[in-house]
Amino acid sequence: MFDKVFQDQLVAQISEALRTAARQVLDEIHIDGSISRVQSYPEAIRRQQNILVQAQRNLDKAKQSLDLAKAEIIADINAAVNGQGKPLFSNEKARETEFIRRAREDENYRQALAEARRAEDECNDAKFMLDQLYNEFTAARAVLAAKTAKVNLMAGIMA
Repeated sequence: MFDKVFQDQLVAQISEALRTAARQVLDEIHIDGSISRVQSYPEAIRRQQNILVQAQRNLDKAKQSLDLAKAEIIADINAAVNGQGKPLFSNEKARETEFIRRAREDENYRQALAEARRAEDECNDAKFMLDQLYNEFTAARAVLAAKTAKVNLMAGIMA
C-alpha cells in the first residue's frame, strides 16, 4: 500500500512537471504569432503583385514616350538636307552621331529617358520586394512547420 501511494504521488509529480514543461515550450515558441504571420503573407504578396503590375504599366508608358521622343529626333535627322537638297547625314554612322548629339540637347528626350530609368528602377524594386515576400513566406512556413513538430512532440510526451 505504501508503494501504491508513493507511486501515485510520483506519477502526479511527473505529470505536473510534464505539463509545466509543455506550457513553457508553447510559451517559448510563440506558435500563435507564427500562424498569424504565415496567414498575413498571401495578402501582402497580392498587394505587392498589384504594385508590380502598376510599375510595369508605368514602365511601358515611359518606354513609349521615350520611343516617341527618339522617333521625332530621328525623323528630323532624316529630313535634314543641305543647300542642294541632298541628305545632310548620308550614312548610318553620321545619323547615329547626330542622334547622340541631338538627344543630349533635346529636353523632351532627356525627360523621357529620365522617366524611363525611374520607371525601370521602380519596376525592379517591386520585383525585388515580391521575391523577398515569397522568400519570407517560404521561411515562415518552414519555421511554423518546425514549431508544429515541436508541439506534436510535446503532445506525444504528454499522452
